[in-house]
Amino acid sequence: MRRVTTSLFGLLSCVGIGAAPQAALAQGVTVEYSVSTDGSSYQPGFDVETDMLGAVEEQSLISAKRVKEFIRLLDLDKAQVEAVWDLHEGYAAELRRAGDELREAMKAFDPTDVDVEFDGEDGATTAIAIGGMDDSMKAFAAYGETAREMQEEFLENIRMLLTEDQAGNWVRVERAQRRGQMLQLGVLVSGGSVDLVRIIDEMELGESAEALVMPIVLRYETDLDRILEPMERKSKEMEEKMTESIEDPEAGGMFGMDMDLMKEGMRMAIDLADGVKSTNERYARLIESTLPEADRGAFSDEVKRKSFPAIYKKTHAMRTLSAAEGLDDLDTSQRDQLKAIGDSFERERRASNNAWARAVAADEADPEGGSMLAVLRRVAEAEDEMGFMAFMGMRESDNVSAAREARKELDERTVARIHAVLQEAQLERLPAAPQGDEFGNPMQDMMMIGG
Repeated sequence: MRRVTTSLFGLLSCVGIGAAPQAALAQGVTVEYSVSTDGSSYQPGFDVETDMLGAVEEQSLISAKRVKEFIRLLDLDKAQVEAVWDLHEGYAAELRRAGDELREAMKAFDPTDVDVEFDGEDGATTAIAIGGMDDSMKAFAAYGETAREMQEEFLENIRMLLTEDQAGNWVRVERAQRRGQMLQLGVLVSGGSVDLVRIIDEMELGESAEALVMPIVLRYETDLDRILEPMERKSKEMEEKMTESIEDPEAGGMFGMDMDLMKEGMRMAIDLADGVKSTNERYARLIESTLPEADRGAFSDEVKRKSFPAIYKKTHAMRTLSAAEGLDDLDTSQRDQLKAIGDSFERERRASNNAWARAVAADEADPEGGSMLAVLRRVAEAEDEMGFMAFMGMRESDNVSAAREARKELDERTVARIHAVLQEAQLERLPAAPQGDEFGNPMQDMMMIGG
């Protein structure tokens, strides 16, 4: 038997559901198949994240954080701010109602109801049909169109509140919204969905530091938009084409979709990820070198964390160390030992994380590798529908696995050292160990890349 594991991003890419729902699917759904090599039998299996549709709805919504960014960019007064939040409340409620309708429609989707066609001569799989997929895709297409119309209406209502001077900054709002939507498709590659404007904004720099970097940030914003704006137009055109394809019973294809359009959508996502990653790397270096030295470390760390969230995340060992250092009944010896453990762990953790990130980046750059980006390239360039089976080759390299294991062992050693310093009563006040292996899900980590 051979096992085929693919995200529904590969199946539902560019089916008229919009960039945000596609990105949610890319991170939220996995369907797994077992197909015999001779084509004589088929055993379906599936693993669907429990709140996939919640993720779709969440990523379709213009978030409160994004609205706060709009308010800052437009320099709204108190009355305008109150009006904007009233508009947002109504918009969010309408989107929730549309989400409820999508949830109801998606009840027809059944990954266990699978019909597979085999070629009688060589036993190859020629077509796979999944129960309820046609209706589900139509529901997603309708939801995507509704969500987009709601967004446009909400943004237009904000624009109507502006004075003439404020309206001059509307282009920056449009760019921010475009980054919020289109960068979600950059998850194919580390750094491909990072927004440097937001990182600088969240750092809350002092006036002098902000004055130094803002000219560069504005250039970055403009250059990045040169990539995103035509991609946004192309994405909308493809959504319309794919919606027509879904409604056409003669469209055919392995999953009842136009495979050429799907591949075109994949190539678009690949181009977007590559372009954003390159632009981000260039401007991150420029911004870091321009910032005052006191701010450079924080900026660099945040870029890494956003680019490799599965690597530069807060782990159980970090939480345990923080809790141990905060105990109010430590003696001098314990404090000294914990400080030594902490200093050592910080040095080793940074080195281990950086080695892991370098391994991931090298894996992504290998066209024959098993990273999500490399596999998607091969699928997009395949000559026939069976190229989609390349998803079964999605895996991490031995170097990435070794780097992951090294970081896991470092954390385990550190927790053991901390426990050895403390008394039993103190140990009871430390965080409980996480359920499962926080370093043991390579596929989930591959879906988290990009930022």
